[in-house]
Amino acid sequence: RLGGHLSPLAVTVITVGFLGAFTTFSAVSLETIQLLKDGLMVIAGAYVFCSLFGGLTMAAFGFTLARKVS
Repeated sequence: RLGGHLSPLAVTVITVGFLGAFTTFSAVSLETIQLLKDGLMVIAGAYVFCSLFGGLTMAAFGFTLARKVS
């Protein structure tokens, strides 16, 4: 059983988040490849950097906020 000791809501939230991560990664990959095919190397590099840096920054912000709340 997928849920184990988790509530049905928790299983749904985790599953949607996990699948959402795949679609986001796929979209970023596709857009980066298209930029590279169009010869826009600098924009592709900036896009990848901003996506990774922005994601890591927001994750750090989320961890910090969760520590303050709990």
